[in-house]
Amino acid sequence: MIVRLARFLVVILPLVTQGCLLDIAPAREPLDATWQAHMLAGEYGQWFHGEKSTYVRTGREIHSSTYTTGYNIDIIEQSTFGGGGWSIGGGMVARVVRPHEDVELFGKRIARTHGLMRTVSDTDHSFEFFLVVRPRATGHGRLVKRWILFYEELGRVIPPALERNLRAQYTGAELENALARSKGIHVDGYLDFDEPSMTATVTITGLVQPFQERVDLSQELLAIR
Repeated sequence: MIVRLARFLVVILPLVTQGCLLDIAPAREPLDATWQAHMLAGEYGQWFHGEKSTYVRTGREIHSSTYTTGYNIDIIEQSTFGGGGWSIGGGMVARVVRPHEDVELFGKRIARTHGLMRTVSDTDHSFEFFLVVRPRATGHGRLVKRWILFYEELGRVIPPALERNLRAQYTGAELENALARSKGIHVDGYLDFDEPSMTATVTITGLVQPFQERVDLSQELLAIR
C-alpha cells in the first residue's frame, strides 16, 4: 500500500539587503548530519538553534517546505552575529507499507537565509531526496539512495492545483498575469513500488529536466526477513 503523505513546496521570498549585518552563516555540514540522523531515527519536529520546539505546524507557512503531516523535520540555525543562517526543512513525503518493513521517501529543502528576517532568494535553494528502508523490528531506517538537486536543476512551474484554481477564477489578460506571478520553485517527490520485482520508482517534479529513477530493493528487503 502506498501512502501519499505530503507535497513538497517552496515559497520564494525576495532577497533584502540587511544593512551592515554580517552575512556569515554557521557551518552547514553538522546541520545536514543532524537532519539525516533525525530522519533515520524517525524523530520528527522542529529544532531552533539545537533546541526542539514545542510548536507544531498546522498549515502552509513561508519558511515551510511541506504541508504538515506529522512527519516533518525542520532545522533552523542562524549566526550569532545576527546575519546569515540556514533553514533546512522537509520530511517524509511517501511511504510503502510492507509486512516487515516500510519503504519511505524523504525530501529536504535547503535554504541559505540572510539577516534577522531570514530572507532568501531563489538562488539560495537546493533540494535533496532520500530513499529509506525502515525495518519494523527496530524502527531505525537504513539509507539506500540520496539525490542532490542544485539550484540550476530547479524549474519554474505552477503547481497543478493552483493552476486549476486560477483558471477557474480568471480569464484573458488577468489569467495570464496571475499565471506569470505564480511561477516559482515547486519541487515534489513521488514513490511507487513494484512488489514482484521489489523495485521502487522515485519521481521528482518541478525540475528543468524530467526525473525518474528505478531502484532495486530486493537485496535490502530480503535481508530483513
